[in-house]
Amino acid sequence: MVADFSGMLPLRNPLVLTDNNAQYAENCWLYTGAIRGFRHSPTVYNFKYADTQDVYRIPTTTVNPPDFSASGSLWLEFPDPYMAGIRNPTVGDQWNRYYFFPSSSYASQGNNPNWPLTSPGPQYGAFNSLPSMPTLYTLGIPYPTSVPGVTPSSGNTETRAYVYTWVSAYGEEGAPSPATVATGATTGTWTVIIPAAPPSATVGTNLASTRLYRTVTDASGNTEYYQVVELPGVGAETYSDSAVAASITANQQLTTINYTPPPAGLQGVVMMANGIAAGFANEREVWFSAAYQLHAWPASYALAVEYPIVGLTADGASLNIITEGTPYIASGVTPDTMTVGKITAFEPCLSRGSIVSAGEGGYYASPNGVQLVNSSGTTNVTIAIMEKEFFNELVPEYWAAGKYGMSFVAFIKGRNIPLNPQTEGDENGFVFDQTDANVPFTFINAMTPLLNCYPDELSGQLFYLTSQSDSSLPGTYGQVAQWNPPVGDPGSTSLWDWKWKSKQFRFTFPQQFMAFMIYFEVPPEVSFTPGVRNDDQAQVFDPTTQYLIVRVYADGAQLVVREVQVSGEVILIPHGSKWTIWEVQMEGVVEVKFFKMSSSVKELKTT
Repeated sequence: MVADFSGMLPLRNPLVLTDNNAQYAENCWLYTGAIRGFRHSPTVYNFKYADTQDVYRIPTTTVNPPDFSASGSLWLEFPDPYMAGIRNPTVGDQWNRYYFFPSSSYASQGNNPNWPLTSPGPQYGAFNSLPSMPTLYTLGIPYPTSVPGVTPSSGNTETRAYVYTWVSAYGEEGAPSPATVATGATTGTWTVIIPAAPPSATVGTNLASTRLYRTVTDASGNTEYYQVVELPGVGAETYSDSAVAASITANQQLTTINYTPPPAGLQGVVMMANGIAAGFANEREVWFSAAYQLHAWPASYALAVEYPIVGLTADGASLNIITEGTPYIASGVTPDTMTVGKITAFEPCLSRGSIVSAGEGGYYASPNGVQLVNSSGTTNVTIAIMEKEFFNELVPEYWAAGKYGMSFVAFIKGRNIPLNPQTEGDENGFVFDQTDANVPFTFINAMTPLLNCYPDELSGQLFYLTSQSDSSLPGTYGQVAQWNPPVGDPGSTSLWDWKWKSKQFRFTFPQQFMAFMIYFEVPPEVSFTPGVRNDDQAQVFDPTTQYLIVRVYADGAQLVVREVQVSGEVILIPHGSKWTIWEVQMEGVVEVKFFKMSSSVKELKTT
């Protein structure tokens, strides 16, 4: 008898599994203890471009549940498989800004019609005019390299320094120019000539104005820069400054002295607590933005680690730095106080696509299994589920992974899992959950070539990208599909067919089983009624016409195949010899609750 069905535990030999564990499970949802298939993955978006490798969703409505269709979401397509996208962390951002950071896997976006970048590297845009794609601008405000010209008023009573900054149309201010120091009268008019911004500074930067600052020294000898005026545009300007110090000190101070644009090649950006963004560049450097100022990445905030960085995940005020060697943790409440610590664990990351961000830390694939890294160190979360050899046969180098509830879901990009004794060769993903005894592991057979995985932080849903296009929609090149959508979501009205094979039941002396029965429910998603029972012993399960078929194996050979049409019906097993090892495989679309097999029909009905 088998009830409270569970998934695979590849670590264990099929002979020593517990009675409810599977030696093989495919497309099985097992959290309830019954066997049901994953919900069908509905297509929510069709690619418009042949080279799409990743997507990013911006909602255009506030309906609940979210509308993932083109009428409720703007889907951005990228030819970069690891494009990082984040929303501006500033509360009440009137421009609804989003920021995008290409990866080193895609060096240049030039001449690509689905990504209208103004230049390679980090970009951002204001999406307050949805659903159209806005102009994207280069992230970071350039700083002037030419000094202002200053002609002081006649006299020799005060020494001042003047600088100027450039400001974007979104109020983002860059670092100041070099200072010009002059001595003149405390009162009177000082003439300041601001040079025009060179063409190289205005391409793709959306610069809108110039701010002029001057120093004021207080009675204690402390000197600060205060804003004198903000002038429209970034062309050449001449300004006459006759303001006295008392009025100038009522203006805002200069706060962007160390603000520099992001470094070339900044990628993998994530948001930490307190409005701090973190990314990596130059192979081994971690960079931090100024708090809530994603255009400013002061070089003085950068930290270095020993090994090349593969990816980052944020864990509150901590940053998990996942490398080709040991992982690191950076922490701090402000970007200028960040410190980095090395975790003593020989667990290098095998692939960027295996990195998954979660509330409990960051997951990634190492040669020894899936690691969970956080401030407590690393934990191998698959060590009690599978051996290292089985793990590496799951080709972690090709993973595109994400979290779905407490499950870890990995899709295999561009290929199936290689054939081995515990697979059938056509699986292209898997699900495991180390926290639930019923769901240690099950394979995914998505029956379509997979490109990538997209975890949507605004809905909590997981999506996968497939290169399979819709033949009814000419001019499309692939699809975004929603993984296992909740009941009630559009497209959640059908189930994938599933396969579950029991452990090997070994008896101390040969046994003959005569009959079996299965209790199941027909889910509302299954709308057909089976026709004439199929008695073919070579039959292949048909999920469009059959509820369930059962294969019984004895000493490794298939003994009988039976189609089951009625829950609780007694199904006879042909008489014959006795065998020592028995196995049962079920393939179905119904929800199986209970399975029982016995040596007589009477025993089957009475126990």
